[in-house]
Amino acid sequence: MDRNRLKGEEGDKLNAMLSAAGMNFAKLLKWLAVILRLFIASIFGCQREIVFLCFG
Repeated sequence: MDRNRLKGEEGDKLNAMLSAAGMNFAKLLKWLAVILRLFIASIFGCQREIVFLCFG
């Protein structure tokens, strides 16, 4: 992690909240990617490839 540019106790609290929000956003993007891959695979009729698309 880079240096915290926010000062004081408020800055520490805000930095922790922003870090947590960033982690949750990354998890959300990964989840949406899996859903999109499943949707595309279902449109094109891929059945065996679904496992590889999601977990490969």
